[in-house]
Formats: sequence, C-alpha cells, structure tokens
Amino acid sequence: IQYLKEYKLSNNVFDYLFQIENGDCLVIFRFLSTINKSIQENIVSTFVKDLKSSFYALSDVSLAQAVYEILSLQNKKISIIESFTAGSITNELTKFDNGKNNLIEDSFMLISKNSFSMLNIDSKLIENTLVSPEIAYEAVVNMLTISDCNIIILALGEITEENNLFVCSYFTSIGDNEAVNVYKHKVSGSKDFIKEYSKNTLIFELIKKLRQNALNISNYAV
Repeated sequence: IQYLKEYKLSNNVFDYLFQIENGDCLVIFRFLSTINKSIQENIVSTFVKDLKSSFYALSDVSLAQAVYEILSLQNKKISIIESFTAGSITNELTKFDNGKNNLIEDSFMLISKNSFSMLNIDSKLIENTLVSPEIAYEAVVNMLTISDCNIIILALGEITEENNLFVCSYFTSIGDNEAVNVYKHKVSGSKDFIKEYSKNTLIFELIKKLRQNALNISNYAV
C-alpha cells in the first residue's frame, strides 16, 4: 500500500481503492477519464512488474479460483495434508472442481498419532510433538511416494491459547518430484481467522510454486 501511495504521487493520473481481508488485498485502479487506455495499461503493468511476487491475479477472483485455473491449464493434480485447518483447504479448492475430481487426487487429515503413522512418519519424530518442520517434511515426502498427484501441499500446526488470545505456530510445505520446501509461520486471532489466514497463505504459496515452472499460466495469474 505504501508503494501505491508513492506511485500515485509520482503519477498523479489515477486513484485507487483497496480492501484487505485475512491478509488478502484487493486493489482497484480508477483513472482520470482523460487518460487513454495505453497509458492506463502501462501504469498497471509497471505496478505489477515491481510487485509481481505479491500478486496472484489481475482480476477479482479468489485465491482458490486462481489456483484451480492454473492447475487446470497445467493439467496437474494436487494432494492435500491438513491438521489444524480442519479440511478448510480441501473444501475451498473443491468448490471449483464441480465434482469432476480434476484437481484433488488425495486429501489427508492429520489428527491423531495413528493418522501420522499411516503416512509412515518416523515414530521418534512424533514421540514428543505432532508439529515440527521435520514432520512436515517427512509427511510430504512420504505422500509423494503413495500418491499419483503432481504436487503435495501441507498445513501442519496447533492452535493454542495464550493470554486470552488464540495463537498458532504452524508449518506449510509444498513438494513435488523436484523439491520439498517447508515454511514456518505464526499467526494470532480468533480460531476462524487463524484457519482462514493459514489456508490463504498456503494457497498463495502454491500459486507461486506453480508460477515458477510456467511461462504462461493464465490471465488470472501474473
């Protein structure tokens, strides 16, 4: 947003509106009526180029819809591993699948130690905790060996209460046959906010991963 303010001052031909929800920001440009189309497009293109790592779409679509379009164009399927997000990631992505099963190969919930053992997680890793970067990594690696999907995504964490505030330190992971990456996050707020924010974070990380290997993924993605 600070970038937008500074850019507007240097190009005083547009105004903008923005709306932020759960870490997701929608920006709408409004140009002066006297500014021709080519100048408008040039300004938007410059803005997108400078901040492309933060963009997932150039139109008003949800993260889930954007990732579904990308997966469809790339003809890829994903498998999902969730714990504290309680199936919200799977539910969000299946909204755009229309029962065709073109998007999700498998969906797995990690709730108890028994569910972790079903993914062949080393018993020593889950002896004292069910949340660690090592567990996140091994879960994705093991899922890659049993699933026919192209890419695995994972959200692993636990929501606790600290000083009357819900807090979640969690890990996301994205893996394919080339690499498995694990990321650490921390968020606080209501339980619903934590789940929504974490879901959007992982889906955005998936979009960035898919973008790395594509030259032209869709008009939804930058």
